[in-house]
Amino acid sequence: MSGAVDPKRRLLLGGLLAAAASPGLAMGDDTSTDPRLPPVPSAPLHAAVRSTRSGDGTHLHYVTGGSGPVALVFVHGWSCNHRFFWPQLAAAATTHRFAALDLAGHGDSERRRSAISVAAFADDAEAVIRAEFPAGPLVLVVHSTGGRVACALAGRLGSRLIGIIGIDTFQNLGLPLPTDAVIAARLASQRADFIGDTRRHVQGFFPPGADPTLVEWVSRQMISTDAATAIAASEAFARFDARAAIAGWPRRVVALNSDLFPTDYRRIREVLPGFDLLLLAGRGHFPNLDDPATFNPLLLATVQRIIAERPSPPGPA
Repeated sequence: MSGAVDPKRRLLLGGLLAAAASPGLAMGDDTSTDPRLPPVPSAPLHAAVRSTRSGDGTHLHYVTGGSGPVALVFVHGWSCNHRFFWPQLAAAATTHRFAALDLAGHGDSERRRSAISVAAFADDAEAVIRAEFPAGPLVLVVHSTGGRVACALAGRLGSRLIGIIGIDTFQNLGLPLPTDAVIAARLASQRADFIGDTRRHVQGFFPPGADPTLVEWVSRQMISTDAATAIAASEAFARFDARAAIAGWPRRVVALNSDLFPTDYRRIREVLPGFDLLLLAGRGHFPNLDDPATFNPLLLATVQRIIAERPSPPGPA
């Protein structure tokens, strides 16, 4: 699919932006001085720092807070961490409960005690959900390869999971897996120079004219991930059949994607009839950080759409 938005997508985007303009969805412009947080505007956030253990005993770090009947669970992508969602957590906290975790081997979580796999990353997210939100409806908010974790997790949560929101992810969900040769070349480049290879990829994640301070922050965060963990995760994500894992899932999946990489919308709809796409023109791989003041209302409006579409629970017999 090209970067152009077809008429149905334009109508949907326009409706969501109109909803996002409602009072109470605008983000404040306070900026944290903590160098670990993204150098972008964010409302103040007072999150509780908590921990739990994954299925293999790995110690997991996560933050939680907010209030509301629906919980948002944020899952980051390859070589990232929960701080990549900080402006979104602050925006969501007034209307929704949230939890954002560091997958094993990322951020402040312990290195995985067992083999690295997408299923094991799904175990991490499930452990946080069961510790923090043992009941009630959930929406997954996932970035990049966090979309593969969502595919592995969707079938485990039953009707509690009322929808999935992807941030620049699911682009290739309808396509075959990469060949062994492509995977081998990618891994060889990482093994030869993890830091240099990652920095080069980060440069390609942003459009021309991107804020160099943000680009450098993303680079520093991603190269700080343990190299062995990141390389093993690269292979696990590349070999994971996300299409088979989530094919036919009955609820709404919405991708808030930049137009930096093409999203194969029509093939994805063959796998997921409930899939929808909103293209954000001129953004990079981190549209939530490129322009949080625009992105956050759109995210919250998408959550509200998923809630509104949620099937009513059956009445008493």
